[in-house]
Amino acid sequence: MYGQTYDNVWDVMSAVGAFCSPDPVFGCLGKHTISYHKNLVGWISPGQKYSPSAFTQTITLEHLALPETSNYLMAQIPIADSTTHFYTVEARHPTGYDNKLPGPAVIIHEVDTTRADTRAQIVDVDANGDTGDAGAMWTVGEVFSDQANNISVAVDSATASGFVVTIAFRPTPRQLRPTNDSAWLVGNRHYRE
Repeated sequence: MYGQTYDNVWDVMSAVGAFCSPDPVFGCLGKHTISYHKNLVGWISPGQKYSPSAFTQTITLEHLALPETSNYLMAQIPIADSTTHFYTVEARHPTGYDNKLPGPAVIIHEVDTTRADTRAQIVDVDANGDTGDAGAMWTVGEVFSDQANNISVAVDSATASGFVVTIAFRPTPRQLRPTNDSAWLVGNRHYRE
Protein backbone atom coordinates (compact mmCIF):
# COMPACT_ATOMS: atom_id res chain seq x y z
CA MET A 1 0.00 0.00 0.00
CA TYR A 2 1.00 3.57 -0.52
CA GLY A 3 1.01 5.19 2.90
CA GLN A 4 1.78 8.84 2.26
CA THR A 5 -0.70 11.37 3.57
CA TYR A 6 -2.58 13.86 1.37
CA ASP A 7 -1.09 13.14 -2.04
CA ASN A 8 -3.64 10.84 -3.65
CA VAL A 9 -4.35 12.48 -7.02
CA TRP A 10 -7.72 10.69 -7.23
CA ASP A 11 -9.15 12.50 -4.19
CA VAL A 12 -10.03 16.17 -3.75
CA MET A 13 -9.59 15.58 0.00
CA SER A 14 -5.93 14.82 -0.63
CA ALA A 15 -3.91 16.29 -3.52
CA VAL A 16 -6.19 19.29 -4.06
CA GLY A 17 -4.20 20.99 -6.83
CA ALA A 18 -3.26 17.85 -8.75
CA PHE A 19 -5.09 17.45 -12.06
CA CYS A 20 -7.56 20.25 -11.30
CA SER A 21 -9.60 22.05 -13.95
CA PRO A 22 -8.79 25.77 -14.32
CA ASP A 23 -11.73 28.11 -13.94
CA PRO A 24 -11.55 31.89 -14.55
CA VAL A 25 -13.75 32.66 -11.53
CA PHE A 26 -12.98 29.92 -9.02
CA GLY A 27 -9.40 29.04 -9.95
CA CYS A 28 -8.61 25.36 -9.56
CA LEU A 29 -11.72 23.16 -9.63
CA GLY A 30 -10.92 19.95 -7.80
CA LYS A 31 -11.89 16.47 -8.85
CA HIS A 32 -14.39 14.25 -7.05
CA THR A 33 -13.61 12.49 -3.81
CA ILE A 34 -13.09 8.73 -3.58
CA SER A 35 -15.91 6.24 -3.08
CA TYR A 36 -14.97 5.65 0.58
CA HIS A 37 -15.65 9.32 1.38
CA LYS A 38 -18.78 9.50 -0.78
CA ASN A 39 -20.16 6.44 0.97
CA LEU A 40 -19.22 7.83 4.38
CA VAL A 41 -21.39 10.93 3.84
CA GLY A 42 -24.28 8.97 2.30
CA TRP A 43 -23.81 9.94 -1.35
CA ILE A 44 -23.80 6.29 -2.47
CA SER A 45 -27.10 4.49 -2.07
CA PRO A 46 -27.04 0.98 -0.60
CA GLY A 47 -28.21 -0.36 -3.97
CA GLN A 48 -25.12 1.04 -5.68
CA LYS A 49 -22.65 -0.44 -3.19
CA TYR A 50 -21.55 -4.01 -3.83
CA SER A 51 -20.52 -6.03 -0.78
CA PRO A 52 -19.43 -9.55 -1.69
CA SER A 53 -20.69 -12.41 0.41
CA ALA A 54 -18.51 -15.16 -1.01
CA PHE A 55 -16.71 -16.60 -3.97
CA THR A 56 -16.65 -14.95 -7.42
CA GLN A 57 -18.94 -12.31 -8.85
CA THR A 58 -18.72 -10.15 -11.97
CA ILE A 59 -20.18 -6.65 -11.64
CA THR A 60 -20.22 -3.42 -13.61
CA LEU A 61 -18.84 -0.34 -11.89
CA GLU A 62 -20.10 3.05 -13.07
CA HIS A 63 -17.67 5.98 -12.93
CA LEU A 64 -18.07 8.17 -9.84
CA ALA A 65 -18.35 11.50 -11.68
CA LEU A 66 -21.61 12.05 -13.58
CA PRO A 67 -22.85 8.45 -13.45
CA GLU A 68 -24.94 7.52 -16.46
CA THR A 69 -26.44 4.25 -15.22
CA SER A 70 -27.66 2.71 -11.97
CA ASN A 71 -24.73 0.26 -11.90
CA TYR A 72 -22.61 -0.06 -8.78
CA LEU A 73 -20.55 2.99 -7.79
CA MET A 74 -18.31 1.06 -5.44
CA ALA A 75 -17.43 -2.34 -4.12
CA GLN A 76 -16.38 -2.84 -0.51
CA ILE A 77 -14.49 -6.07 0.16
CA PRO A 78 -13.86 -7.00 3.81
CA ILE A 79 -10.36 -8.07 4.80
CA ALA A 80 -10.40 -11.11 7.08
CA ASP A 81 -13.20 -10.79 9.65
CA SER A 82 -12.84 -7.05 10.12
CA THR A 83 -15.61 -4.51 9.72
CA THR A 84 -13.03 -1.71 9.95
CA HIS A 85 -10.48 -3.04 7.43
CA PHE A 86 -11.51 -3.45 3.80
CA TYR A 87 -10.78 -2.62 0.16
CA THR A 88 -12.87 -0.21 -1.87
CA VAL A 89 -13.01 -0.54 -5.64
CA GLU A 90 -14.26 2.28 -7.88
CA ALA A 91 -14.28 3.32 -11.54
CA ARG A 92 -12.91 6.71 -12.51
CA HIS A 93 -13.14 8.40 -15.90
CA PRO A 94 -12.06 11.87 -17.05
CA THR A 95 -15.50 13.50 -17.10
CA GLY A 96 -17.18 16.36 -15.24
CA TYR A 97 -15.00 17.53 -12.35
CA ASP A 98 -12.85 14.45 -12.97
CA ASN A 99 -12.00 15.64 -16.51
CA LYS A 100 -8.32 16.23 -15.71
CA LEU A 101 -7.63 12.86 -14.09
CA PRO A 102 -4.72 10.84 -15.53
CA GLY A 103 -7.09 8.50 -17.41
CA PRO A 104 -9.90 5.97 -17.11
CA ALA A 105 -9.12 3.27 -14.56
CA VAL A 106 -10.29 1.16 -11.68
CA ILE A 107 -8.90 2.57 -8.44
CA ILE A 108 -8.49 0.45 -5.31
CA HIS A 109 -8.03 1.72 -1.77
CA GLU A 110 -7.10 -0.24 1.32
CA VAL A 111 -9.15 1.26 4.16
CA ASP A 112 -8.53 0.91 7.87
CA THR A 113 -10.95 3.07 9.84
CA THR A 114 -8.85 2.65 13.00
CA ARG A 115 -5.86 4.50 11.47
CA ALA A 116 -5.49 7.97 12.88
CA ASP A 117 -4.27 9.77 9.76
CA THR A 118 -4.90 8.33 6.30
CA ARG A 119 -7.75 5.86 6.63
CA ALA A 120 -7.96 5.19 2.87
CA GLN A 121 -4.63 4.44 1.20
CA ILE A 122 -4.41 3.94 -2.53
CA VAL A 123 -3.15 0.58 -3.76
CA ASP A 124 -0.12 1.70 -5.78
CA VAL A 125 1.95 -1.35 -6.66
CA ASP A 126 5.06 0.50 -7.80
CA ALA A 127 5.16 2.70 -4.65
CA ASN A 128 7.15 5.34 -6.53
CA GLY A 129 5.34 8.31 -4.98
CA ASP A 130 3.21 8.99 -8.08
CA THR A 131 -0.39 7.96 -7.42
CA GLY A 132 -1.41 9.09 -10.91
CA ASP A 133 0.66 6.58 -12.86
CA ALA A 134 0.08 3.01 -14.03
CA GLY A 135 0.99 1.60 -10.60
CA ALA A 136 -2.28 2.90 -9.14
CA MET A 137 -4.45 2.66 -12.26
CA TRP A 138 -5.95 -0.81 -12.80
CA THR A 139 -6.92 -1.21 -16.45
CA VAL A 140 -8.39 -3.91 -18.68
CA GLY A 141 -6.51 -7.18 -18.35
CA GLU A 142 -4.91 -6.37 -14.99
CA VAL A 143 -5.60 -8.22 -11.75
CA PHE A 144 -5.11 -7.01 -8.19
CA SER A 145 -4.42 -9.92 -5.86
CA ASP A 146 -4.20 -10.10 -2.08
CA GLN A 147 -3.30 -13.76 -1.70
CA ALA A 148 -2.96 -13.59 2.07
CA ASN A 149 -6.65 -12.64 2.35
CA ASN A 150 -7.98 -14.64 -0.63
CA ILE A 151 -9.09 -11.52 -2.53
CA SER A 152 -8.64 -10.60 -6.17
CA VAL A 153 -10.09 -7.96 -8.47
CA ALA A 154 -9.79 -8.50 -12.24
CA VAL A 155 -10.57 -5.68 -14.66
CA ASP A 156 -12.34 -7.57 -17.43
CA SER A 157 -13.48 -4.86 -19.83
CA ALA A 158 -14.41 -1.22 -20.21
CA THR A 159 -17.92 0.08 -20.81
CA ALA A 160 -18.95 3.48 -22.13
CA SER A 161 -19.13 4.76 -18.55
CA GLY A 162 -17.18 2.36 -16.35
CA PHE A 163 -15.63 -1.07 -16.08
CA VAL A 164 -16.66 -4.70 -15.72
CA VAL A 165 -14.72 -6.32 -12.88
CA THR A 166 -14.65 -9.79 -11.40
CA ILE A 167 -14.20 -9.91 -7.63
CA ALA A 168 -13.05 -13.18 -6.11
CA PHE A 169 -13.48 -13.32 -2.36
CA ARG A 170 -13.05 -16.37 -0.17
CA PRO A 171 -14.25 -15.33 3.27
CA THR A 172 -13.20 -17.01 6.45
CA PRO A 173 -15.73 -19.49 7.87
CA ARG A 174 -16.91 -16.89 10.39
CA GLN A 175 -17.81 -14.47 7.59
CA LEU A 176 -19.93 -16.99 5.72
CA ARG A 177 -23.67 -16.98 6.17
CA PRO A 178 -25.55 -20.03 4.84
CA THR A 179 -28.76 -19.45 2.94
CA ASN A 180 -30.43 -22.51 4.47
CA ASP A 181 -29.79 -25.22 7.05
CA SER A 182 -27.56 -27.28 4.79
CA ALA A 183 -23.78 -27.30 4.99
CA TRP A 184 -21.79 -25.22 2.52
CA LEU A 185 -18.38 -25.75 0.98
CA VAL A 186 -15.31 -23.49 1.03
CA GLY A 187 -12.36 -25.00 -0.76
CA ASN A 188 -12.48 -28.60 0.38
CA ARG A 189 -13.97 -27.88 3.82
CA HIS A 190 -17.62 -28.12 4.79
CA TYR A 191 -19.12 -25.69 7.30
CA ARG A 192 -22.37 -25.66 9.18
CA GLU A 193 -23.79 -22.87 11.32
